Amino acid sequence: MANNYSSVTSSQILNILPKIYKYQIETNTLHKAPATMLWGAPGIGKSDTVKQVAQKVGELVGRTAVVTTASLLLMSPVDLRGIPTKAEDAGELVAKWLRPQIFQMNPSDSVINFLFLDEISAAPPAVQAAAYQIVLDRKVGEHEFPANTIVIAAGNRTTDRAVAYKMPKPLANRFCHYEMVVDAEAWCEWAYKNEIVPEIIGYIKFNPDNLNSFDAASDDVAFATPRSWALANQFMLAGKSFATGNVVDTMFAQIAGTVGSARALDFKAYCDCYADLPKWSDIVNKKVTKVEISANELGKLYALASMVTSNSLKEFANNIKAIDTVGAYIKTFPRKDLVVMVMRDILRSCDAATRVAIVKNPNFSDVIRDVVDLIV
Repeated sequence: MANNYSSVTSSQILNILPKIYKYQIETNTLHKAPATMLWGAPGIGKSDTVKQVAQKVGELVGRTAVVTTASLLLMSPVDLRGIPTKAEDAGELVAKWLRPQIFQMNPSDSVINFLFLDEISAAPPAVQAAAYQIVLDRKVGEHEFPANTIVIAAGNRTTDRAVAYKMPKPLANRFCHYEMVVDAEAWCEWAYKNEIVPEIIGYIKFNPDNLNSFDAASDDVAFATPRSWALANQFMLAGKSFATGNVVDTMFAQIAGTVGSARALDFKAYCDCYADLPKWSDIVNKKVTKVEISANELGKLYALASMVTSNSLKEFANNIKAIDTVGAYIKTFPRKDLVVMVMRDILRSCDAATRVAIVKNPNFSDVIRDVVDLIV
């Protein structure tokens, strides 16, 4: 049966949810806001999206965003409410529940607390029931969360063949639900900022459908997801530190062990293109001044585009004068759509000062004029 709530990408979540929270913070209506529930397949970046939402909210309201993660899969109802101990009240002994350390949140006006209930759908029914009060009233037992607390939850769907229980109706009715789907463009934008190697970024740009190959009906234990590509990236980084030949050949078993052998073989074939690419040092030092790849060699062009973007972001941080040289080189790509892609990715991923310098640079200005029809 189809879900009766909207499917959204991480980009859509990051575009609208922080603005909603900003309004609620500025109007002191956080206590009235429904908690957010993100459903989705394993490994698609739900947890990272929550962290990015928190960071963006902090930037919008000028406060420090603190994310407290409670992995409900590993918790019992007592872990949420706390351990009972004896105390005195008007001379009589009473039971008092000690607040769990994880819920010791800062009530300061300079802070926004995000309580992230991770793996909520994998939690046993008794733990989900204990979360009712947290989600609706921002409290558990006698412990009340600060007024500056936002509650977000995430979990896998029962159809994903992951550990998942059907969410009780009373709990489900306390959330605003979204089904999060994979967004290759948003993942690549994140990848440029998080040291993902250009080989992987270029491969996903060229084959966006290969970012996620999760199939609930399959018994494969290694399959491609945004998370498993990030794991494969660690093997690529390690391999670059000691491999004497082709990094993918050296680390093939590890890459196949994270994204699956079919994707690993396809990725290896794509990476063979890198042997024919110019060195970045030759581009930035003007030894190579134009793209020498034909317009119909798409694999090589995507590989070059990701290599140029990744290296430009690192280069501009320390050598702002390189903007002119790189802008002149980008102009020589034989396909305008790839010129747009490189320009857009650089501008999206660089800092504000670099973005201003790029836009003011004559070579980059020429590029923008050349592709303005495609941008429009």
